[in-house]
Amino acid sequence: MPSSPLTDVLFNKSLSVTAAIVQAMRPPYRVWTSHSDPASGQYAASQHQILEPKGLQGDAYAEWLLQACAERGIRFLVAGKERERLADWKARFAEQGLTVITAASRETQHHLEDKAAFLGGWNTDILPLPRWTVFRTLAEFESGVAELQAGAPGTRLCLKPARGIFASGFRILGGPDLRRFLAGDLYNMTYAAARELFGSAEQPFAPMLLMHTLEGAERSVDCVAWEGKLLAAVVRRKDGGLQEIEDRPDLLAAAQRLTETYQLSGIFNFQTKDDAAGRANMLEINARPSGGLRFSMAAGVNFGQMLLDAATGRPGESPEIRTGLQVMEDKVVRTATPTRAAGPGPTPPVTEVRLPSGTLTLTLEDSAWPLHELLDYAVRRNPKRGFLFVSRVLGKHIPTAPHRAAETHRRLAAALPPLTRPHFIGLAETATALGEGVFREWQAAHGGHFPDDHALPG
Repeated sequence: MPSSPLTDVLFNKSLSVTAAIVQAMRPPYRVWTSHSDPASGQYAASQHQILEPKGLQGDAYAEWLLQACAERGIRFLVAGKERERLADWKARFAEQGLTVITAASRETQHHLEDKAAFLGGWNTDILPLPRWTVFRTLAEFESGVAELQAGAPGTRLCLKPARGIFASGFRILGGPDLRRFLAGDLYNMTYAAARELFGSAEQPFAPMLLMHTLEGAERSVDCVAWEGKLLAAVVRRKDGGLQEIEDRPDLLAAAQRLTETYQLSGIFNFQTKDDAAGRANMLEINARPSGGLRFSMAAGVNFGQMLLDAATGRPGESPEIRTGLQVMEDKVVRTATPTRAAGPGPTPPVTEVRLPSGTLTLTLEDSAWPLHELLDYAVRRNPKRGFLFVSRVLGKHIPTAPHRAAETHRRLAAALPPLTRPHFIGLAETATALGEGVFREWQAAHGGHFPDDHALPG
């Protein structure tokens, strides 16, 4: 592979928020993405993709990933899928000149994922914890309820698996509540239902946590760090769909201390909730980007760029984090599953894109590049046309690498018919540089020397 001033970085299969991290990246990094589903948002987020074999796991997946990176000259892997295992493969990757970025060692990641082990080893000098216990049988559940309710009348209890992701298995215990049921509350569970559930399971079952339900504000702190040094952290207070970026020196100090304690690297997150006294209590540390990282990116932090700058030893930026913002996300449901139009003979692929405003059916008859490399889609609040095509090559709304924009200009200029002293006029608001770029490339190809601009009569 020829030498390049760009550093090749791969984000392998991970959570959907990875697409936002990738789209914010800029030179000197050439970003690759890999996924087993070519219609995924993460796969389409970069201009360079690797299709992962479906179902490949464990050491076989790590071996495949090592070979895929080596063949393409990739120098940094930001681990998603199999990140715990890939932490053990760092030496193997290093032998090929590759750096694997994981939040921590395999042992530390496992410790953080096991919430019972994490809470049991947590330093409460950093942040306090809610009262909690662990149970593996119905009898332990009953004794845990009695222990946590003693001296705390009226305090609601909640439960969740010791190992899990997002809100899987989380329930708040209480009595029957028709109002909550009719309102669609999926997290309320009666004590009778809990006893029936745990009594019917094979004893002992996988460890479960039982703890006091904190009724105060919930916060998520998104962090980026390198080798135990915190680079930036954004505190966001959750309030339904609306979130607020807060100035919380106490939580920033906690972020620094826990980063040093666990020697964390990469993009990770921790969750807190306020107790009755208004104190933030630690709930968990997630050794991965949070699903709500997009909210924190709106505060001015380019998490991926900062991480790679630190990993490559480049001078890092110190962004001014904008606090006091209220941010929300307009969710767009996007599918890009190629299908075939009906009829005899070969037909061009059809792509369906489902947006909140309707469904687009697109037929691509001819293109030098795949459709997902050329554009993305957005909702337009207009009843006559509820969608927008957002270019991935113009560099107007989605960042575009300069070499990618230049290649676009070259290809368009090369496609023009023979011209004699042409005038190139850029009219579209979102393509202000397109006319200029195509003109420059046409001029370079034809050896012409013409004025940069021309005054039109009137």
